[in-house]
Amino acid sequence: MTENKIILVIIGGLGGVQSGPNMLTELQQAHKPNLNALMRKSICGLVCPAEAGKTPSKSTALAGLLGCSGRPQQTFAKRFHRKALVLTSDPVMRRVAARCSIPVRICASGVAAVFAAIDRGGEEILILHIPDAEPFGLQKEYYDKIKILEDIDRHLPELQALDPAVLCVTGDVTLPTAVGRITWHPAPVMIQAKNGRYDMVQSFDEISCSQGGLHVLHSTQLMPLLLAHADCT
Repeated sequence: MTENKIILVIIGGLGGVQSGPNMLTELQQAHKPNLNALMRKSICGLVCPAEAGKTPSKSTALAGLLGCSGRPQQTFAKRFHRKALVLTSDPVMRRVAARCSIPVRICASGVAAVFAAIDRGGEEILILHIPDAEPFGLQKEYYDKIKILEDIDRHLPELQALDPAVLCVTGDVTLPTAVGRITWHPAPVMIQAKNGRYDMVQSFDEISCSQGGLHVLHSTQLMPLLLAHADCT
C-alpha cells in the first residue's frame, strides 16, 4: 500500500434531522460500534456544501468534496499532485469524478460491492462513494436508511485493516427521511490521522459532531485538510 494513503468515505444522503419515534437522526438511532470507536481517536465537525441556508445539488456537493468546485478545468492530479481513484456505483458521482479527471472503478450496487472493489493499488487517495442510503431518504424510509448505515459500519474494519495515514468519513448532502429531499443542513465529518489531534466527541452523528474540533467547514476545505493530515502539503 502507498505510504501516507488517504481513504475518504462519502456516504450518499448521510445527514438527517431529529425524527422517528425517539426524535433521533438516523445516525443517532443506528447501531454503529465501529464508527463510534473510530470517533474516539478522531477530530470531527460539520461540512457545508453550499452557503449557509442554501440547499446544494448533489453534484455540487460531490465536486466540493473532491476539491474541484468552482475551479477552471484543472485536473485533480494537477491541483493536488496526488493520484486518486473513485469507487462508486452512482452515475452522478461518476460524472463529477470525470469532470475532475479522477479515474473511476464502477461497482455493482450495494454496500458490500463497494468494499469488495478495494484492492491495494498505487493510488494515494482512495475515495469510496456509497449511495445506497440515498433512495431511502427520498422515500422517507427511516429504518431502511438506518440499516444501510449499520451495514457500512460493519465493513469499516476492512478499511482500518489497510492502515491508512488518514481515514475520513462524511456525507455528500443531508437527505432526511423526515423531509424526503436534500436540505441545507451540513453533514457530519470525522478525520482520523496518525499524526492528527482528536477531540472529546464519542458518537458519529450530526448533533455530536456539531461539538467537534473541526467546527463547520466548507466542502472545498476538506481535501486540502486531508492532505495536510497525511503530511502531503
